[in-house]
Amino acid sequence: MSNANNNLVSTSLSNNTNLDLDVTNEAEFKKLYEGFRNSVMAIGKGYSAEAKKLSTRKRDALYVDLGAAAAVAEVMLDPMNVDYLIDALDFHGIPAVMDPDKGNVFVPICRLLWGHWPKATKGNPDPAFTWDRSPELYGKVLRGARVLGVKPADLAAQLSKEKGFKKFKEADDKRYLKDDLDEKVKKERFEKVISDDPKAVFPSEGFNIPTKDRPSLVAVLCAVSDDGLELRALQKLDISVQTLEQQVHKMAPTLVGGILLRQAERKANDAEARALAAEAALAQSITDVAVDVAAGVARWNDDNAAS
Repeated sequence: MSNANNNLVSTSLSNNTNLDLDVTNEAEFKKLYEGFRNSVMAIGKGYSAEAKKLSTRKRDALYVDLGAAAAVAEVMLDPMNVDYLIDALDFHGIPAVMDPDKGNVFVPICRLLWGHWPKATKGNPDPAFTWDRSPELYGKVLRGARVLGVKPADLAAQLSKEKGFKKFKEADDKRYLKDDLDEKVKKERFEKVISDDPKAVFPSEGFNIPTKDRPSLVAVLCAVSDDGLELRALQKLDISVQTLEQQVHKMAPTLVGGILLRQAERKANDAEARALAAEAALAQSITDVAVDVAAGVARWNDDNAAS
């Protein structure tokens, strides 16, 4: 596979190791990810003594490494290299992502790039390939960059400009939410729960809820009356809207069944009431017509009798 835009990529500010992105066979594919991994590990060791003094430099080097990883990932995810990638992941014991809509395809690649083989010991003579949680974060950044349309060659500069991962993580979090069926069901369930018939309604005045910041959900401290018949709202609790929404999402599956049942019963009762009202209106209309006809007949009889 040939990448005409960037055939060589430097993996770090502090290391001039270049990786050839032209991959035509499995050996070159292996050289690509092992070269990246060895370069990153060497860089990490070099920073161990000066990390505290040069944290900014270390962060910038990571940004460049992520840009390099994005370029490497493009090669590894090329359909022409799919067999090489599957074999590499299988050899390292890294779970593959078969459905990009359900898993982040960049995570296994980042595990491959940032993982390592532990040293053999007497207790563990054949250690398994391992990795920490960093690849999961890096995978989100790389997928977020793809969503934002940031090219590998521009990723390091963009990360530096944005001063970190936040924008890329947010882009990744929102990537499929509009089209994701599970997310739609989750949203609909949430809406059903928070739009259920209120058990009580009281003014929000006095609870320190500024109009400009009024959230969709508010936690209020209530005291139960001695007889258990009243909930006395005392004050707003300082809980973020995000925390409240998470709690509602957790409760929603168990709450929504009863809510739907009550709503269905209410709709049925409303429909029955409307049918009864329509029937009564029709009966009244027939009665009114009969009265009008009777009155007309009476007038006609009176007129004929007079003549």
